[in-house]
Amino acid sequence: MADEQDVVAEEPSGAATSAPAKTPSKKPAKKPAKKKEAPGTGVVGTEGPVAADTFSLPDETGKVLQAAQDDVQAVSGNPLFFTASEDATGAARFQVLDSNWQVCSQEPAGGTQVDIDSTITFYVVKLDELCP
Repeated sequence: MADEQDVVAEEPSGAATSAPAKTPSKKPAKKPAKKKEAPGTGVVGTEGPVAADTFSLPDETGKVLQAAQDDVQAVSGNPLFFTASEDATGAARFQVLDSNWQVCSQEPAGGTQVDIDSTITFYVVKLDELCP
């Protein structure tokens, strides 16, 4: 037995008809969102400053690891720029609290023009230790 909604009536000519089609909504279509221009960049579709493709890497030797990371993020124009760090003593200790470590050296060297996708590695020791 078919539901009443599924019943299809036949016209005398033998053509099948179904329930009347819905009439289109009278609501206007949504307008696409306007893209905003990032201030001072001339680039549309982004918010905030746009990072350059390359930047000059500062020399972070002797700085606290956290400050070195903050510096690189600032000069790269990317607040999420990732830097790596390794124990300079070779003991493979993890830098859990970056503010407790100091930079002994870095790769690439300070003053190098680096690509925004570069990997920057800081070689570090604890604040109360001497660099090897």
